[in-house]
This record gives sequence, structure tokens and C-alpha cells, in this order.
Amino acid sequence: MKKIILIALAGLLLPLASCRRTKPQSPSNRPEKDTVALNLLEMNQRYVQAAGNELAFYVKGQDKPYVLDEMGYWYYIAKKGSNRPATTVEQLQIRQQVYLLSDSTQLCKDEQLTIAPGRKEVVDAVDMCMEYLHTGDSVSILAPWYLAYGQRGDDDILPYACVRIELKISE
Repeated sequence: MKKIILIALAGLLLPLASCRRTKPQSPSNRPEKDTVALNLLEMNQRYVQAAGNELAFYVKGQDKPYVLDEMGYWYYIAKKGSNRPATTVEQLQIRQQVYLLSDSTQLCKDEQLTIAPGRKEVVDAVDMCMEYLHTGDSVSILAPWYLAYGQRGDDDILPYACVRIELKISE
């Protein structure tokens, strides 16, 4: 009986005695730190913060009750139109005037456009604001650069420029 217990015990301990822990190896698929990408990301985050501060400062100087959307743009509905939501219309006629926020007297664009709401045919701030608008509305939108003309700008609009967009919506 003692022999059987010793054999069983040896059978259990033998595999444990032969186990050796291997040294940890560095994974070959570990991504290297891309310092250029990290620096660009940090720079863009600073630009986003600066744009938010610029818009908030501009709104403080206005007597209009602008509303801040969770995406970062401000809007003010100057004239209410019909009760028909803009998002339910297939094609909208809009008149869009774009001003630089830093110099609100400088008109950069004055366009008559036919758009389909939600189809990204206009800058993101205008497209997102359509959910609050109705046909016949006149609205003023204060758009940060990342929801307007972005890092590249446009013909008359500099990169990273915050803009004020005046819209008149009709069917």
C-alpha cells in the first residue's frame, strides 16, 4: 500500500519538478510609438480647444441666445418658418452666406444651393443643424474649424478658421 502511494506521489511530483518557467519575450507585434502621429493628435486637440474658446468668447459678446450643440457648434434660429422639419424634405433650397468669425464683416461665400439633408453636401455643422430646423427658417450657425472647412480650408477660407454661417431655408 505504501508502495502504491509512493508511486502515485512520484507520478504527480515528477512533471512538476521538470516544469521550468521560460523567460518572457518581447512581443514582435508591439506597435512602435509613432511620435509624429502623437504630436499631430496633440496639436489638433489644442486647436479644438482653442476653437471652442473662440466660439464661447464670440457668443458672450452677442445679444442673441445662441444654443450650444453637443458636437461643438452654436446656432441661433433668427426666424421661425413652417412646422415642416427640414429633414423630411427630399430637396432643400438654401442660401448660405459664410463669414470669418475673426472678422465678421468679411463675406467669404454667398451661395444658393440645392441639397438633400443628411447627405453631407454641405459642411458638417450645417448638415448636423438640419435636425433642429424647419422649412422657412433663418439660422445663424457658429461653426468650429473641424465642423466647417477643416485643416485645408477653402478658396477664401483659411485652414483652422471658425466661421459664422447664415442660412435661409426654403423648399
